[in-house]
Amino acid sequence: YLLQSPEASSQVAFISVDAEWNRNIFWHRGTAPLAVPDYFSTLLSNFDRILHLDGLHLEQAIAAAEMAHSLNVVTVLDAGS
Repeated sequence: YLLQSPEASSQVAFISVDAEWNRNIFWHRGTAPLAVPDYFSTLLSNFDRILHLDGLHLEQAIAAAEMAHSLNVVTVLDAGS
């Protein structure tokens, strides 16, 4: 799902890996506002397979995970390293 805003940029990341498996992550947080928890139920009910969270924006992540749980949507967390 994509919510467009001409005034904001999205978070973006690019990962490069060299021949020795060393990695560099180039990342920009973006300027888009955080998602509003009241909107999650509509989003999750339309796309109800899985919710993937990355650990950023803890308040929104918890709200989304709770909503997903109430809708029986599988939730996974990429907690990094």
